Amino acid sequence: STPEEGKLLLLHTLNASGDRAQVVDVTADLPVELAESTTKLTLKPSKAKQGSKVSAKVTVRSTGDAPTGTVTITEGDEVLGTATLHTHRTTGHATIQLPRDLAVGEHLLVATYSGNETVAPSSAEATLTIKAKKVKKAKTSVKVKASSWKVKKGTSPKVSVTVKSSSSKKPTGKVYVKVGKKTITASLSGGKATVRLPKITKTTKVKITYAGSSTHKSSSARVTFKVKR
Repeated sequence: STPEEGKLLLLHTLNASGDRAQVVDVTADLPVELAESTTKLTLKPSKAKQGSKVSAKVTVRSTGDAPTGTVTITEGDEVLGTATLHTHRTTGHATIQLPRDLAVGEHLLVATYSGNETVAPSSAEATLTIKAKKVKKAKTSVKVKASSWKVKKGTSPKVSVTVKSSSSKKPTGKVYVKVGKKTITASLSGGKATVRLPKITKTTKVKITYAGSSTHKSSSARVTFKVKR
């Protein structure tokens, strides 16, 4: 018959005279009932700018023995971090620093406790929102040069546009040169551009605008051409 849990099965063999010749103790191989565990995942902060520090704090509680073992943070099939639990009695704690290069958007993270010989595994979810990092744009100023601000009537002068930056990085992008109702577009190269204007027949005001970029603020300047008498 099947032995009860925690008891021994005694096997007897008898010799020819009917006396007991051997006793064998066989311990019943019964399944161990694991203590239940619960896992809690806390993200600090749960909303962060891209590139900033985010900590995943994991707490595991057991209804029986100490929840020793490891916890792993995953997003889908990707492992973002693993740590060993520091336990005290029936509670374990671990803190995992998440990668700083997570993409902008929402990330569903799962903390999984591995379990051990006496405590069952468990898991928990939390959502992390990564926001785009705000870039501080450099200030700019537009400088315009011409060979002369007085030209002969019907001349199409050239202007050299330089966009200066408060940072060491050269401005990129486009400049717009407005002469009357006409607007000429030019692309900066090394922070500079040269533009040929339409024919000047009278005193003409010209507005030059730098549109700005992801790293530089916009700016503008005004100049005036006069016709020689």
